[in-house]
Amino acid sequence: MAQQNLKKNVIFDFFQITAKNSDGKVTDFPMDMFAEKIVDKLPTIVQRVKQINGEEIYLNSLPKDEDYQYFHIVRRRADAPAIGNDNSDQLTDINLEENQFVVEDLSILFDTNLCVAMFQRNRNSIGPTRILEYFNLLLSDISDNEQKILFQPIVRNDTFKALKKKDVITKIAIKTSDLANSNLPHEMKSLLTPTILDGLELEITLSVGRSRTKTIQKDFADQVINSVEQNPNKILSANVSGGNKNINNTTYNVEPFDLLRGRLIAEYSFDLGDKKSGNHLKSASVRDQMHLLYNECKSKIIASLGNRSN
Repeated sequence: MAQQNLKKNVIFDFFQITAKNSDGKVTDFPMDMFAEKIVDKLPTIVQRVKQINGEEIYLNSLPKDEDYQYFHIVRRRADAPAIGNDNSDQLTDINLEENQFVVEDLSILFDTNLCVAMFQRNRNSIGPTRILEYFNLLLSDISDNEQKILFQPIVRNDTFKALKKKDVITKIAIKTSDLANSNLPHEMKSLLTPTILDGLELEITLSVGRSRTKTIQKDFADQVINSVEQNPNKILSANVSGGNKNINNTTYNVEPFDLLRGRLIAEYSFDLGDKKSGNHLKSASVRDQMHLLYNECKSKIIASLGNRSN
């Protein structure tokens, strides 16, 4: 039986990159010039390693193409996973040499013209908060200016309007602090009794998985979306993915939406090959896809920045 290729879904977030000066003034921060100074003053990986919350993080490389500046950031894992075998119940340690580490990595794209960055978000990699802390540590190493880098999420103001243009819903992920007293539909509230959930947060995810033909029942999906739009009380997060149907009844143009905060999000499913092919997600492949995705989202980014300036 032929092995199926492994897939990895990756989420991408967008931030406007600014900096606060010592006088409190906030201005756009040129990450491309920041990258040039890092290469000049911190040319080796060892010089870029920082300890953040007990973890070692470093800037591995700073590639650049004709349009964008990129940052490839790595987190060193303190532990190393073991290797299993179908024919044995014994696990084998991965033997690492003195200067080798198990790592989690991510890429960042920076648009010099808009001062906007696109962040790869992985389940096990570092998040924007720690990356921001890391960048500020690097900034203090290469500059005497009392600046502090800031990340401001790109927020779209057409979330619900754009979502209503989608024919089908393929994923609903809701997190609530009080399901019983939320505005969510009865069908969702009846999943568990209030006594079981008393004082507990609950996260519910409904998804069609990788199917391109299945959909979540439209009436129910509309109830969930409308309930969040009309009264988000007790809702901690609400993310929905929607797409359109073609003449073959296949879903395409699937797009993720953040109903609560309106953050601009992109998503892509990478093909990692089969289990034996070495299925680490290569940073070069990620950069190529980020370039394409960013260009697709650019009009939404410009619209968001325009709304912010008004």
